[in-house]
Amino acid sequence: ESEKASPESEKASPESEKASPESEKASPESEKASPESEKASPQSEKAHNLRKPHQNLRKPHQNLRKPHQNLRKPHQNLRKPHQNLRKPHQNLRKPHQNLRKPHQNLKR
Repeated sequence: ESEKASPESEKASPESEKASPESEKASPESEKASPESEKASPQSEKAHNLRKPHQNLRKPHQNLRKPHQNLRKPHQNLRKPHQNLRKPHQNLRKPHQNLRKPHQNLKR
């Protein structure tokens, strides 16, 4: 009886070997499923990341209004440099007068 049981156990062992390749086939399927779940998780992360910067964009927009108010003050300051530009223009006339002097020296 034990001899008969041993061949049956031998037959059972090849069946278990057949079952193991099936389990191996099942494992790649589970591996295929895992990348899909990994792909899904970055998408969900991207969606969350896209929402957060959008909320952060509103705050800089409010900050952009403040510099706009500050731009009015420099506009008042631009008038002063404009007056300063007139002074160098007056200084350009003086070198022009200096050009005449060497001209007179050439005549001498």
